[in-house]
Formats: sequence, C-alpha cells, structure tokens
Amino acid sequence: MLTNLLLLLETEQDREQFTEIYQLCKQKMFSAAFQICHDTDTAEDITQEAFVKMISIFEKIKRMDDTKLLSLGIVIAKNTAIDRWRKEKASERAEEKIKRELFSRSAEEKYLAKAETEEMITAIRSLKDIYSEPLMLRYYHGLSIKTISKLLNISYPTAKQRICRGKRLLCEALRRTGK
Repeated sequence: MLTNLLLLLETEQDREQFTEIYQLCKQKMFSAAFQICHDTDTAEDITQEAFVKMISIFEKIKRMDDTKLLSLGIVIAKNTAIDRWRKEKASERAEEKIKRELFSRSAEEKYLAKAETEEMITAIRSLKDIYSEPLMLRYYHGLSIKTISKLLNISYPTAKQRICRGKRLLCEALRRTGK
C-alpha cells in the first residue's frame, strides 16, 4: 500500500517524510475506518483512500506536529468511511426501489397493463383530434391543464372542457366496443 502512495510524491525527501506520517497514522486511521465499516478489506481500502487525500494536501501537512497529523488522519479516515457508507446506502436504496418497481407485479399483470394501455391509446386516437390531443397530453404525458392550454394555444377553460368531453366520448366508445 505504501509503495503505491509514494509514487504520487515527487522528491525523495517528500517520500521519506510521508513514510514517517504513514507509520505514525496507519493503525489509528485503519481503526477509525474499521469502527464505521466493520470490514477489514473495506477498512484497508478506506485507509488507502484517506492517505491519497493526505497526499493531495501534503504541502500543508508536512510541517504539522505528530499530534495534529494523527488527529487529521483519523478525521480524514472517518469522513472517508462515512462518505463510502452513505454512497453504499444510497445505492442500496436505489437498488431496492428498482427491485420493487420491477418485481412488484407479475409478468401477466405487466402484460395485461400494457395491453390495456395500448387499447386505451387506440381508443383515444379514434376520437377527433380536438379531444384526443388534450387527453393524450393529460393522461399519457401527465401534463397539467394549464400546460396543455399553452401547448395547444387555447384557453384554460377550453382545454378543461375538451378533456371532459373527450373523457365522456371515450367512455361511450369503450362501452360500444365492450371494453
């Protein structure tokens, strides 16, 4: 681990100084990371990442006394571990949401829902354009009546009225076809 870190430094003097800092802080930083993640491999990765962060501010820290360096190293390790934990939790939440959405319905239910949607769209498109356009914009695209009125260049009451009439005509058409 140390060898890879030393490659990031330019001079031999900086490498020697950083080796001393590494030896001073390594165990405490590892312990701080392990307290948060409870996994040896992850704690080692976090410690390595924390040392990379320390190298990025090496010019500022190379003149610090040992106590300050140790405190800084522990804080960086803890913050790095917390950041990683947060990212993992956010990733887990996103994964759970996707699983819920994907697996909440059976394949048969998904197929039926898709078929119903396609039938509804076909029925809406069979209406006159002045009724089908507002209905598609409202229920298929989820736009507000205000937005629909602007898009179609008609007044708000007209857009609302066309949606109401369109729904009524759609219900009548669906009753006639038996759906």
